[in-house]
Amino acid sequence: MRIEVACEHCGKQFSAPLESAGKHGKCPACQGAIRVPMVVVEPHDHAAPPRQEDWFAKELAAEQKREQERKLLKIQEKRQPVLPELEYEAPPETRKRDEDSLLVPILFVFLGPIAVAPISIGLSILMAKITAFSPTLQWAVGALFAFSAVVGFLIATFWIISALIEESITCLVMYFFVPFYAIYYYITRWDEMQRPYLFSLGLTPIFFAGFMMLGVSARGLEKSTKVAKSKPRFAAPAASRAPSPPHTTVVPPPASETTIDVQPIDTIPLPRFTPPRRGYEMEPGVTFIRAQLLSSARVPGSRGTLYIYLPSGRHEKHSLACLFAAPAGATSFTGMALSSADYSEHLPYVRAGYAVIAYEVDGPLASPEHATDAQFRTAYEQCYRAHAGLVNARNAIHYALTEIPIIDPERLATFGHSSAGRQALLLAANDPRIKACVAYAAPIDCELSTRDHIADMRQVLPQIDDYLTRFSPKNREDSIQCPVLLFHAHDDSIVPVQHSLAAKERFQSRRRRLTLELDERGGHGQLLLSKWTPRAIDWLQTYLGPGASLEPGVIADATAESWKSQVAGVATRPTAPASPRSPDIPRPAPSTPQPSSVATNPTPTRPTPAAPTNPRPSPQEMASFKSASRQYFHDCWLDVLASEPEQLVHRVRYQPGAERLTVGTRWGIGVYLDDKAVQPKIDTLNDLRPHLGSIGDRIAEHLRQGQEEGRYGAWMQTENSMLRDITFGGGTYAQFRQAASDLGLDAFVMATLSTKIAGLSRKTDVELRLRAVDVVTGEVVWTSQGMRSSKVAAARASGIDLADQFANYAAKELDKHFALEPPPNVDATEAHQRVDKWLDKKIQRQTLLEIRYFQAKGIWTDEEALAEATRVLGAERAAALVRGTDKQRRTAIDAWLAELEADGV
Repeated sequence: MRIEVACEHCGKQFSAPLESAGKHGKCPACQGAIRVPMVVVEPHDHAAPPRQEDWFAKELAAEQKREQERKLLKIQEKRQPVLPELEYEAPPETRKRDEDSLLVPILFVFLGPIAVAPISIGLSILMAKITAFSPTLQWAVGALFAFSAVVGFLIATFWIISALIEESITCLVMYFFVPFYAIYYYITRWDEMQRPYLFSLGLTPIFFAGFMMLGVSARGLEKSTKVAKSKPRFAAPAASRAPSPPHTTVVPPPASETTIDVQPIDTIPLPRFTPPRRGYEMEPGVTFIRAQLLSSARVPGSRGTLYIYLPSGRHEKHSLACLFAAPAGATSFTGMALSSADYSEHLPYVRAGYAVIAYEVDGPLASPEHATDAQFRTAYEQCYRAHAGLVNARNAIHYALTEIPIIDPERLATFGHSSAGRQALLLAANDPRIKACVAYAAPIDCELSTRDHIADMRQVLPQIDDYLTRFSPKNREDSIQCPVLLFHAHDDSIVPVQHSLAAKERFQSRRRRLTLELDERGGHGQLLLSKWTPRAIDWLQTYLGPGASLEPGVIADATAESWKSQVAGVATRPTAPASPRSPDIPRPAPSTPQPSSVATNPTPTRPTPAAPTNPRPSPQEMASFKSASRQYFHDCWLDVLASEPEQLVHRVRYQPGAERLTVGTRWGIGVYLDDKAVQPKIDTLNDLRPHLGSIGDRIAEHLRQGQEEGRYGAWMQTENSMLRDITFGGGTYAQFRQAASDLGLDAFVMATLSTKIAGLSRKTDVELRLRAVDVVTGEVVWTSQGMRSSKVAAARASGIDLADQFANYAAKELDKHFALEPPPNVDATEAHQRVDKWLDKKIQRQTLLEIRYFQAKGIWTDEEALAEATRVLGAERAAALVRGTDKQRRTAIDAWLAELEADGV
């Protein structure tokens, strides 16, 4: 039985089977949606008409199949499928949003760690400060944080690994072994990876905070344990440098059971004096002599060293005023040893024409911040028996008046900084021969300085109250008869300014002569000294008279007869043979010979070639030489910058180490004492031989050979090559660079020496490091490996020349950085960048050389060169340089160079 259906869209009629009644379908003619009506057809007996093609059954089966496919896709993909017969195209806005969907994961992946970093640091500092009162609590909280973070990271790691395995084993392998694939995976699978990634990112601050607290707590626990076991129960002020260790290290009995036997100063015998080492000129105008005191160690004040500074030249008997000083950096109850670090405090007074004698104080402490109770107590007892250094000062004055006839006994004064200022006030109160006293930032009230630790000090240091009472300058001010000058800064954090302010009030009440100079800034160190030392010298001239005139280059020759014979008997150093390439500028002749103070090492098994000598010229000769050198340097630059383009391009070369254009490298060689404890004094490469063999000589020879072979370029007047290998003596780095600049050098090799402790023997070893410095920029271009004298000596005994190997290594490195090459090819943009770099560094000569080279090379037009040169020379001179004649160029550059030199550039 069939149902007759009429399409309401196209009007066509057709029949449908009975089972499709009430269902929907499509019209076979117009494909419009139709519904088969619910019609009941009564059965009849007559035969049915012929059946049409059963198309509706096929349509119904296809619809059922599609419905099953939809359900299957919905189960698998959990989303509504798109009808296969519909073709959907997203609008432009939706498509753009899909393309920008990677922006969020990119921001999280790359900016997330940057945002978390300050949070990590802040949380670490906050937690460390909160728990700072207890290292144990810090350790517990830190361990909790660290453990929690590690567990969280493990969870996140397994989370990520499971997602990788679910996708493929290949992704897992690439994630761990292919660089940057993890970042790519996070970005492209952000929906799956965002949770474990953000979880890990959140754990990072906890991780860092935990491990920071663990580190801080470990340090605190170690420090507290160390303090409990070895350090005293009171904090001693740190010394400015490390003196020599105490003479004895025997552990004394408890303080309560010990009484220190202190003899009166008058009953302590005077020490014997060893013949002093030969004097030498430390710097132009200053003669330095070292004297040693020799007596039994049980006698207070009888051991130690004296540093004696005398104005160079010849002086009459009793013609020099003398200043006495102790070393700074001690505590209120221990002594101090002298070292070369004290030179800078003493030399200004010698340059003013006064003699200076520095003395050591019994009871030096090697390292107050790390000393044990026993070491503190041993040093304290030695200092106490020496009357807090008064015995040492008495011995120094006795030595000066008996052994140095040129010192005037009526013009004695004392000065000192910090603890040495306290010592100066004590000496002024104890010895009426002192006519003036200068103290910088002195702890005048010892009870005030130690009041925070006095309870602990009483348990370690016997009779400490008696010591502080007897040797505090505050309690001896009534005995000070000479005028006193005090300097102090309000921002002094070591010795408060109240020490000096209170002293001024007490002196005024007693009607004593005291002058107090105050400053808002200056601190406790070199800034205070450098600012007020000239004022102290002017003040001393009021009470001691003017200082003596200096004769640089002449060793002071007015000491005792034994010294006179030693100074007169010094052999003259041989003069270096004349170089075959004699320069136009004469080399300064040697001044009065300077004896070498270098100790000789054992004779090597294999002889080394004789070292060339380098006699030091007098200041007048050196000044004349520098003037001629600067003039030659001026002429070189003028000749290059004013030359024709073809000639200029031919002369210019490139220095790889400093990355700049040049026309040649003129070398200087010198010695720099990085560690002032290096003894004996080393001034030139010649003095390195006993320690390190012929390393310095071979480096100098390599540089000379390189100049001859053209590895370092060539200046216009090659016969003046001697300017390129000037050897100047020891000094500071700033002095080296200034001396090199005065001589027109381009680079210098600096032999830096420092002291090291060698092996279990604990012997002092000398270590050498070479540094190559570009004078133009002041930058250290290359630093060598270290070479120790002990290794050189051991290898020499085995027949191995380490000096030769080290020299070859250094020569290769110097050539690598300083051997000149053809200038690299650059474009106009890079040329502008190079010029801007040198102009920013205010190196105008280098800037102008680059401008001229780029113009001559054709990299810039005349207009570009004119614009750049105007920034350096000004419009008028720049026009003369770029477009003028040869004469105009020379006139403009010559005037400009003269102005630079007048300004000290």
